Amino acid sequence: MKILSSISKTMSFVGTALVLPMMILIISDVFGRYFLNRPIKGTAEIASLMLVCMVFGVAWCAVEGRHIKVDLVLNRFSPRLQAIVDILTLIASLCVSVIITWRSVVSALYVLEHKHVISATLQVPIHPFRWIFALGWAVLCLVLVSLLIQKVAEAIKR
Repeated sequence: MKILSSISKTMSFVGTALVLPMMILIISDVFGRYFLNRPIKGTAEIASLMLVCMVFGVAWCAVEGRHIKVDLVLNRFSPRLQAIVDILTLIASLCVSVIITWRSVVSALYVLEHKHVISATLQVPIHPFRWIFALGWAVLCLVLVSLLIQKVAEAIKR
């Protein structure tokens, strides 16, 4: 888990580092569009490609246990039942994450194979961003498997 933790933390820093430049770009575009009548060409494309990189933070969020968790009712149950619900939640999350990873890889391979590799306005290659998206979800899958193993081990000990 230490290796996954350090990988996901590093990936999270990359995603987080893009938030400020993306905000500056969007604010500059809005300012230029409405006050100077000169919008920045390709802002929507650049922002969407930067947003794809934000998926890098999802795995670190799972490692840290910072996903949204509503436990108003669950806190009233026994620790054993709470562990079972956590395990079921991790299994469901893993299933969804595996599907997203699988379809992301299929999409990236399709784009690469059919040479649809540039964006419309700026002519930026988009296939690397498809792989970035798939990588972020793949790391999340590995983290979820690790967390699932830990939870099952804890539940067996109880």
